[in-house]
Amino acid sequence: PEYVFDEETKRGLMEKSFTAIGTSVCVGAGFGAAHGLYKGHRELANSDLTGKIRRTQLLNHLGKGASSSSNAIGSVAVIYSLTHALLTKTVYEQDDELKSILCGTFTGAFFKSTAGIRKCAMSAGYGMGLAAIWAFYIKKQEEIQNYL
Repeated sequence: PEYVFDEETKRGLMEKSFTAIGTSVCVGAGFGAAHGLYKGHRELANSDLTGKIRRTQLLNHLGKGASSSSNAIGSVAVIYSLTHALLTKTVYEQDDELKSILCGTFTGAFFKSTAGIRKCAMSAGYGMGLAAIWAFYIKKQEEIQNYL
């Protein structure tokens, strides 16, 4: 079958951002749920709760882990996407790697800005490192290019 697909059109900045944010929230929820399930199972192994109370406690751990992780990772994705969109709109240069690294550094610093200067600097370093890995290694792969 022939599908209607316009080869000329490209997705805009906000369309890419919404996809990245939604994916980040879902992936964060999955990892958080798995961590909450593991943590809840470990804590309930030593308790003397049984039946419905045990199941409810396990579901509480699962839900708390999923919501907190998805919220944190989603917030990071929103900050990064907004920073990247603003930087792209204001400074139109083709140095996409430099923009990614600047946005990652700012995102890390801004996300942990209320935790003190040391944690803020460490988080900025993590953001810069992850953005550098994204810009110079992952984004350059041929399989990934089909999805961008």
